[in-house]
Amino acid sequence: MNKKLKVGDLVPSMKLITIDNQAITIAPTNPTKSQLLFFVAPGCPICKSLFPILKSSYRVEKQWLDVILASDGDEAQQRAMIKQHKLEKLPFVLSKELPALV
Repeated sequence: MNKKLKVGDLVPSMKLITIDNQAITIAPTNPTKSQLLFFVAPGCPICKSLFPILKSSYRVEKQWLDVILASDGDEAQQRAMIKQHKLEKLPFVLSKELPALV
């Protein structure tokens, strides 16, 4: 997996566990749903400004779109960010593999 993705490349299928211990599959081809992987960091001002849009997209578009938050940072800091920004409904993956792809 030491290969970086280029624009237009498909993400390799990955089975991961969310921060809440739920199984989740990142899959490049799903005929019924698209997946939006949004990489976050607790101190990121751009992330903070986009959280309301992500939550709205999750609510309004969930029939065809899965919004998945991802990071490889400190779990305690990630949990604090989730609580602060009320992101509990969105799946959140702590993964070293996902950020290594981009």
